[in-house]
Amino acid sequence: MKKLFCVLCAVTLFLLLPIPQSAAEGEFCYRIEDGNACLSASNGVSGKIVIPSTVDGYAVTAIDDWAFEGNCDIESVVIPKGILKIGDGAFSGCSGLKSVVIEDGVRSIGWDAFSYCTNLTEITLPDSVATIGGFAFCGCTALETVRLSGGMTAIAGFAFEKCENLKTVYIPAGINSIGISAFADSGISDIYYAADKTKRLGINTFVGNREVYSAAWHYGNSQKGMLAGDVNGDGALNNKDLTRLFQYLSDWDIIVNADALDINADGSVNNRDLTRLFQYLSDWEVEMF
Repeated sequence: MKKLFCVLCAVTLFLLLPIPQSAAEGEFCYRIEDGNACLSASNGVSGKIVIPSTVDGYAVTAIDDWAFEGNCDIESVVIPKGILKIGDGAFSGCSGLKSVVIEDGVRSIGWDAFSYCTNLTEITLPDSVATIGGFAFCGCTALETVRLSGGMTAIAGFAFEKCENLKTVYIPAGINSIGISAFADSGISDIYYAADKTKRLGINTFVGNREVYSAAWHYGNSQKGMLAGDVNGDGALNNKDLTRLFQYLSDWDIIVNADALDINADGSVNNRDLTRLFQYLSDWEVEMF
């Protein structure tokens, strides 16, 4: 009897203690962090959802790590400008997710944040976004178009790996490096780079990004794409281009695609460009501009 009384007292005391760290409002669960709300889980959320700006009087400033992970019932999400951070894996595996609207204000997108959202077809990151984590959009197999933030300076490694239907990427002038395998196993055909050709990206920009090598680069966001090394202008890189470049450097009277000759972007056309094209066609990891 004494033991039962002690247990009842302990349970009563526990129930009387305040628990301010987490709570729920409607379908959204949250916890308090630095006086603001961080959405920590979903409670049967489905369909078209809008992340709330406030819950129970607290401003919502973040979506917690893995908050909506694996929720296949979410079809679209709007993330308002008050949100500063989208946590690691926040929407990972949300295979029903078709549309994501991120309003200007979000600063960081975590690792795996939208990985394997296999129905997502397009993503636009507002200029407020400064960083995206590795694997952020990995495995988004339906993704076709990506517009990166003007506030970014780098693309994390593996960020868009296995986006096999990705065709068009818009890269702002502020980007100075692309991480290892950032676009591995994707199908990029056109890259619109806001800077001109003379503003080279980082020295290790294309390590593990052979898909980026063979895409048509549109410098200064020009609509006319330029495939570096496509000397004969047939839209492909092969030994025909290597032969044509050799002939051009040997002063043969031939027709060439002049915009594609300066392969290493050093401002001149010479044997270094011939060597670079040979290395690329031999599967070396080299930069093609």
